[in-house]
Amino acid sequence: MSLAQSLLNWIAPQPDATPMGRIIKRLVAGNEQNILRPFSATTHCGKILAAMERGQRMTSLSAFAICGAVSADRRVREVTKRLRAEGRPLQERWIKTKGGARVKEYWLDDPKNCRRKRVRGGR
Repeated sequence: MSLAQSLLNWIAPQPDATPMGRIIKRLVAGNEQNILRPFSATTHCGKILAAMERGQRMTSLSAFAICGAVSADRRVREVTKRLRAEGRPLQERWIKTKGGARVKEYWLDDPKNCRRKRVRGGR
């Protein structure tokens, strides 16, 4: 590198020559690939995802029972956000608890987990 180039880099550094520039470059490169790392089976999110893949319906309280995390509602949101990003068929609905509170219930609607729906007055 010549003296003029090093002076120019000192005055106006290249974007990827600074620590923040390297971080931004990695983030942009990561977004181009859209590769999501899988959840580890031992993490809270991994346990919640495994239960949903087994066909279990998930609320914040049931997630707390599974993983014991106080912030189970946040872990459920992380899992649902990941499932939506992957394009998996996630279903949700509001339910009312016995105490009168409204909570959201999530479940996967995969073909292997589908159950036959009962139709009133039907066959």
